[in-house]
Amino acid sequence: MWKTCGKLFIIILHLLFFLKYGNIFTREIGDVLMTIINTKFAEIWGAVLNNVEKELNDKTVFSNFFSNTQIVSIEGDTITIVAENSFAATVIKNKYLELIQEQLNEITQSNFKCLICDRNSYEAQNKINDILPTTIEKPFVSNLNPKYTFENFVTGQSNRESCTAAASTAIDPGHFFNPLFLYGKSGLGKTHLLHAIGNYIKNKNSSMKVLYTTVDDFF
Repeated sequence: MWKTCGKLFIIILHLLFFLKYGNIFTREIGDVLMTIINTKFAEIWGAVLNNVEKELNDKTVFSNFFSNTQIVSIEGDTITIVAENSFAATVIKNKYLELIQEQLNEITQSNFKCLICDRNSYEAQNKINDILPTTIEKPFVSNLNPKYTFENFVTGQSNRESCTAAASTAIDPGHFFNPLFLYGKSGLGKTHLLHAIGNYIKNKNSSMKVLYTTVDDFF
């Protein structure tokens, strides 16, 4: 457990360093993280193969169809596993997929779906994806109401302190209050202040992205 925590702490330090100093060491940090990910994939798949070999109790089958198999990606609830060739991939998919999935979910304590493919097809598809043009980014929508600003906010005894805190947040985002939490009854100006913060930031720095959203949509 302590070893795992130590590794995680080191990863966090790398990420914090990257966030602070930009992309100076982007490639080096990327290589470190990729190595850690690949190592974890290998550990998981090694444990799965160990159990599969015991269940099969057939060295011929295991060596012919499971040798050189590996996890190449985990995306969402799908784990992609490549086999050495298309014949091996077909046999595994048709005869041993249920066994693999059972062992995999037991080891990971999750409910992954397994995608089996051969190495050549997987590598060819990745090359195609690299060549394809990137998706055009949709225009960013802030959901801010431009009518709600600090200039037209009506202050009173009940909301004066909140207005000051909101203005401080807008002037220097992320420093005075992070996060800023506003609480009160309906109609006191919470929504107006939130929009005012966003509108002020956008007007002062058009390159910043500000999003007004609900808690449900945020999660």
